[in-house]
Amino acid sequence: MELVYYFGIDLQIYEVEKLSDISHVSVIEWFDQFRIVCKESLTNDPVLLGSNSEHLIEIDESLFGKKRKYHRGTGKQDTWVFGMVEKGSRKVILQIVEKRDRKTLLPIIQENVAEGAHINSDCWAAYNTLEKEGFVHKTVNHSKEFKAQDGTCTNEIEGIWGLAKLKIKSMKGVRHERIGDILNEFCYRYRYGFSNGDVFHKFLKDIAIFNEKKMKRKMKMN
Repeated sequence: MELVYYFGIDLQIYEVEKLSDISHVSVIEWFDQFRIVCKESLTNDPVLLGSNSEHLIEIDESLFGKKRKYHRGTGKQDTWVFGMVEKGSRKVILQIVEKRDRKTLLPIIQENVAEGAHINSDCWAAYNTLEKEGFVHKTVNHSKEFKAQDGTCTNEIEGIWGLAKLKIKSMKGVRHERIGDILNEFCYRYRYGFSNGDVFHKFLKDIAIFNEKKMKRKMKMN
C-alpha cells in the first residue's frame, strides 16, 4: 500500500527510496507491475477521438531518446512516437512507430479518430491524403510559422510532447525498451489524473479490477 500511494502521487523511484526502507529492486519491480495496470486500464477503456464534432484533433510525431554521437554506443537509443490529442478533453493516444510514413500512420488515425473529425497537423507528407480519407484536415507550416493565418496550430500536442519528455527526464534515465511502458503511464495520468499527476484514488479502483480479472483467469485455468 505504501508503494501504491507513492506511485499514485507520481513520486520517482529515487524519491521513494529516500522515504522508505523498501529495496531499490523491489520498488522497480512493483512500479513495473503498476504500469501494467495502467496499460490494461487504457486498453479496457478505449477512446474514439473526435466523436464529439465540437472537438478538434491535433496529431504529430516526436523523437524520444538520444541520438548516438559519432555513431558511438550499441543498440537503438531513440524512438519515434506518434501522438494524437483531442482538444477540450483529456483524451490522448501516444504510440511508438517504426516509421513515419503514410502506410504506418494512416491506419492508426483511422482506428482511433472518428470519420469526419477535424484534424490539425504540420505539413508532413504522410498526412497529405487525410481529406480523401474522410477527415477535415488543416495544416500549419512550422518552417514558416507557429500558427497559420486561419488559426490552425498544433500547440496542444506540442505541449504533450513537452510534458511526456519532462516525465522521462524526471526519472533520471530510462532504458530505450522501457519508453513504451512510461508512455502508457503518462497517458493514464494525463487522462485520469489531476494536473500534478496524482491518480491515487483512480489507481486503487483499477488495481481492484485488475486483481479480480487475474483471479478469474486463474480459476478458469484450474
